[in-house]
Amino acid sequence: MIITLTGAGIETRIIHEVNYAICNFESFELLEDESGRAILRQIDQSYANVAVRYGLPFQLGTLTWRPRNRSAQHRSFGKRASKLSLAGGFSSGEKSF
Repeated sequence: MIITLTGAGIETRIIHEVNYAICNFESFELLEDESGRAILRQIDQSYANVAVRYGLPFQLGTLTWRPRNRSAQHRSFGKRASKLSLAGGFSSGEKSF
């Protein structure tokens, strides 16, 4: 059996570990500025580090599963909301994600 590590509870981590208030439990709002994107990269990188440490495959989730179209439109993401990505730029030691 292969165990795959996935990111989980990102909204809870944003609220309780980073102490960042998010509206309607919608983490995608952190995509609006660089400081928010840095928080998201840090959280995702922490999961990637665990995967590398234990030699596990890692499945990176997206933030856009949660936002309602109305919320995305209100925050000026519009139709771009489903195309936003943070998947680049993760690294751990010599491995790059």
